Amino acid sequence: MGELKIFDVQNVDIGRRSIVVSPPEPPAEYLMADPKNSIYIGRTAVFNVPFHWTFQRLTNPHIAITGITGSGKSYLIKTFLLRAALVWNANAVIIDWAGEYKAWVKQVNGVVIALGKGSYMNLLDLGGMKPSDRIKQVGRSLEILTVIGQYPEQRLLIEEAI
Repeated sequence: MGELKIFDVQNVDIGRRSIVVSPPEPPAEYLMADPKNSIYIGRTAVFNVPFHWTFQRLTNPHIAITGITGSGKSYLIKTFLLRAALVWNANAVIIDWAGEYKAWVKQVNGVVIALGKGSYMNLLDLGGMKPSDRIKQVGRSLEILTVIGQYPEQRLLIEEAI
């Protein structure tokens, strides 16, 4: 058996060793993903591990972004949406009460729809796409938002209905 040695150690010494990280960072395998099928978010603060977001690993692909004024929430949202468009050819609907995203949406060739009395939006509008491409796009959106990907027969029925 080994010998147990006791050392006189100060709290400052333990803190410098980064033995305990609060809050703990997830293991690298949870943070890293195939860059061709994920969105690079940044690096972790403690271990400098790249963090990639991908909806395939999540039970529920919802995201909440919080922070104080000026902490980069809007920048993260805009960057995330651009990267999602590049990686997955994703579209987004931004509900923008304050009009903060209006200029940016126009800059990236998006469409700003001002909803109000007498206005409407048809989510199944082709928007210049071929019907088969739009059906696939709606199907991919449903896979992200629901568990329909686990039920191929249901997805096929939905695609036929659209």
